[in-house]
This record gives sequence, C-alpha cells and structure tokens, in this order.
Amino acid sequence: MSRLSPGRVGLLTQREVYFCELTQRDNSSIGSGFPGILARQGQTLPIYVSLYLDVVRFLAALGVFLHHLSADPFSKGIIPGWLSQHGPTCVIIFFVLSGYVIAFVSHERETTAASYIVSRISRLYSVSLVALALTLLLDTVGMRLNPEVYTTRNVHGMPELITGYLSSLFFVNEYEPFHYISWPGTNAPYWSISFEATYYLLAGLFLFLRRSLAVPLSVLLLFAAGRTIAVLWPLWLLGFALYHFSGRIQLRRSQQIILFFASSAIIFAMPKLIPHLYPDNFGMCFPWGRKPFNQKILADYVIGLTFAANIVSVHGLLRPYAVVLEHIAPAIRWLGSLTFPLYLLHFPAICFFRAISPARDDSLFNVLFIFFCVTALVIALTPVTERVRGFIRRRLTVIAGGASERSQGVS
Repeated sequence: MSRLSPGRVGLLTQREVYFCELTQRDNSSIGSGFPGILARQGQTLPIYVSLYLDVVRFLAALGVFLHHLSADPFSKGIIPGWLSQHGPTCVIIFFVLSGYVIAFVSHERETTAASYIVSRISRLYSVSLVALALTLLLDTVGMRLNPEVYTTRNVHGMPELITGYLSSLFFVNEYEPFHYISWPGTNAPYWSISFEATYYLLAGLFLFLRRSLAVPLSVLLLFAAGRTIAVLWPLWLLGFALYHFSGRIQLRRSQQIILFFASSAIIFAMPKLIPHLYPDNFGMCFPWGRKPFNQKILADYVIGLTFAANIVSVHGLLRPYAVVLEHIAPAIRWLGSLTFPLYLLHFPAICFFRAISPARDDSLFNVLFIFFCVTALVIALTPVTERVRGFIRRRLTVIAGGASERSQGVS
C-alpha cells in the first residue's frame, strides 16, 4: 500500500481546516450547509460527506417540486415517471436529515436551551413567514385571474383563513384536533413543517430538561400531535443517532461500494416498491393532510433505514474525491441554501404560474414556463429568508440576553 508524504498530509489538513471554517459559519438548519470536519470522540465528518448531504438535500427538494409539477392541472404526462414519482420518498429523507442536523447543532453549537430555541425559531419562521405571505398573495391574485385552476382536485383551494393560516403559523396544522383541514391556502407541502417543528420541540425537551420532566411532557405533546407524527418520530431519531454513530462504522471498500449502490437503487425504485409494502398499514390509519391521506408507514421505514445505510457508505467511499469536491464546494453550498425555500415556496408558485401560463397544460412549453418561473422566484426570495432569519435571531438574542440579566439580578 502506498503512503502519503508528510507534505501531502499537511496540504489535506489545511484544506480540511478551510472547509471546517466555511461550513461552520451557519450550518444549523435544513436550509443551510451541513458541518465540515467535526471532531467527536475521535470521529470526523469529512467535507466530502458534508457536500454529499448538501447534494442529497437539494435533490430531495427538487424531487418534491417535480412530483407536484407533474400532477394535473399543471402538466399532463410531460415529466417522465422516473423523475416525478419520488415526492413521498424525498419527504422521509428530509425527516432523517433533520434529525441528523439537530444532533450536530445540539452538540457543537446550540449547547444551551436559549441558543437552541433562538436558532430553531429563527430557522422555521425565516422561511415559514415568507411562505405564508407568498401563499396568501399568489392565491388571492391567481384566483382572480384564473379561478378554474384553483377549483381542481390537486390544487385544493383555500381553507378558512383563520383555521389554515393561524394553525400553520404555530405549526399545529397537522395536529389531530384540527382534523387535517388546516393547510394554508394552496401550500400543500406545509404539512411536513408541523412534523418538523414537533420533533424540534421533542428534542429540546430531552436535551435541556430533566428526564422526569421531559418524558411526561413528550408523552403529552405526542398525544396532542396525533398518531402519525408520533409513529414517524423514530425516523427522525434515526437521523439523530446516525450523526453520532455513522462515522464509527468501519467498512471495506468493496462493502462501501455495494452498500452505496444497493441503497441508492432501492431508494430510486421506491415508487415501484411502495404498492407492495402494505400501503394499507395492515388496516390501520395514519392520517395526514386535508383528505386525509393514509401515510404508508412500512414504506417510510424502508426508505429511512435505506437512506441511513446510504449515508454510512459514503463516509469512506467518497474519500478519494475530497480534493475534486473542494473545487465545486461553493456551488454545492449555494444549491443547499435553496433547499428549504424551494420546498416550502414551490407549490403556491406552481399554482399561480399555471394560472397565468399562456400554454396548454399538456405542452412542454407550459412545463418549462412554470419550472423556470418557480425556480427564479425561489432564487430571488432565498436571500430574503436569510435576512428575515438574521432579524429574528437578533431580536430573540436580545430578548434572551435581557431575560438572563434579570434572572441573575433576582438571584
């Protein structure tokens, strides 16, 4: 086996240090980059794994976008199935990645309850507030210009403003007491943010409270949230555990290759496999959404476990390509920054641009028109969400600092 020269080792170390500094500027959320080189009990998360996860996040958001764009009345048979049928798979990938991110930030950055609360609230509301405002604006204008589009089955129309927007503002729109009628306007993907916010809160309870308080409060929270949020929580916890243990699993090169390609093939084939994985949940119902739909739990767990295996495989598999990936890291990070806005803004934008599209829904021009208009809108609004996030973070930090000073004065 060949050995690296001391000069070569030093060069790689400098590059790793550079990317550690780059990726730790702001990597505390779904919408920002993952950590670069992270030290935890002798384990590291190399830059190539970090960049790979950024690519996965962007492709997952793109998969959800194409899944919705392929539906009637937006397009009819224009987008091939191998591109458009992965929406449900991508959502479960997001849940696993979300747990992974929270495991990182709670260990490296958000080590106090105050810092955790500030970061989670600013992350969620930076995009959610923009999404709710944009949905209301586009729905209102779009329904006046072309009301026919907004009465079709896949658009869903607008619920009661108070029920839909207020429940979504506080992320309880998927809680069972609301009977699954509370999406904000046409923003169908908003359902999963209710799951995410609940998992953030559950993690905070266990991270910063005594077990004697965290356990009963978590039980009450899951009871209020309902069976579907509760049954998918272990997938989020899988991502949390994955951060701590994936770097410790040692595989031979051949095993890494087999595991990577096998897991990738299974994930890609999931639209064909889901109908064979007991989609009726053995007669049990796990509702979500306005219909409500029945979440396919067994398929979700197959997706989550397969994706976890995929992440384990890339820890060693991509090591030879670290230097190559270094040169395209800024582009990958930029794509990663679009993930959360793309996921949460695309559906009301699809509805609006279909309403004003000059072409028939079965034409390629119509699909391209909607695709590029939505993409341009997301790119334009992503910096806006970052400014909103900074504003919320600063205000909450001031409030948290004032509260800390008052408590110290009292004590």
